[in-house]
Amino acid sequence: MIRTGLIWSTFLIGVMVAMALYVQVDISDATQVPIHWNAQGEVDGYATPSEAMLVFWILIGTAIFTSGLLAALLLTPGLQEELAKFRGLYLGIWLGTVGIFVAIALILGWVLIQAGDGGAGEPSGQVFLIFTRGILAFSAMLFMILGNYMPKTRQNGVVGIRTPWSLASTDNWERTHRMAGPMMMGAGLVALLSSIFLPLLLSGMVFTAAILIGSLVPVFYSYRISSAK
Repeated sequence: MIRTGLIWSTFLIGVMVAMALYVQVDISDATQVPIHWNAQGEVDGYATPSEAMLVFWILIGTAIFTSGLLAALLLTPGLQEELAKFRGLYLGIWLGTVGIFVAIALILGWVLIQAGDGGAGEPSGQVFLIFTRGILAFSAMLFMILGNYMPKTRQNGVVGIRTPWSLASTDNWERTHRMAGPMMMGAGLVALLSSIFLPLLLSGMVFTAAILIGSLVPVFYSYRISSAK
C-alpha cells in the first residue's frame, strides 16, 4: 500500500511541479499579478510574480508533507494492522487529499497565466468564479468517493463513522456505514451540482449544508440504533 501511494502521489506532485515551472516562466515579465478576489469577483489583492510563485511552491511543499505524513502513518507501530483493514479507503483518502492540492495548483496556475497575460483570456471576475467553483467541485467529488468506500470499511479506531456506539458494536458499525455510504454520495452529488449550476454565494451555502448533513446524519443514525436496543 505504501508503494502504491508513493508512486501515485509522486506522479501527482510531479504534475504540480511541472505546472509551477511553466507558470514561473510565463509570468516572469509581468510587473504584478492579481492573487485575491472579493465575493463580487473583483480583484482586491496583487503580488509580484516572485510572491505569487512563493504561494505556489508553499502549496507544493504542503502536498509533499501531507503525502509523507500519510505514508509514515503506515509505518507507525500499532496502526499498521488497523490501517490494513481498509486499504482502499486509506489510499482513496491519501490520493484524494493530494488530488485536491493538484486541483488547486492547476486552477491557480491557470489564474496566474491569465493574470500574467493581463487577463486577456478571461475577465478577473470569471477567473475567480472558475477557481472557486473548481475547488468546490473537486471537494464534492472526493466526498462522493469516500462515501463509496464507507459500506466496505470494517470496524476500526482510525477512520469511518467512529462514534462510541459504532465502536462498541459491530452490528452498529456495519448498519451505520451501510447508510453512510449512499448518504455521503448523495450529499456529494448535491454539493457537486450546486458548485456548477448555482450562483456562487448560494452554491457555497448549499455545498456547506450538504456536506454537514452527509457527515452528521450517520452520527445520529448510529445513536438511534444504539438507543433503540
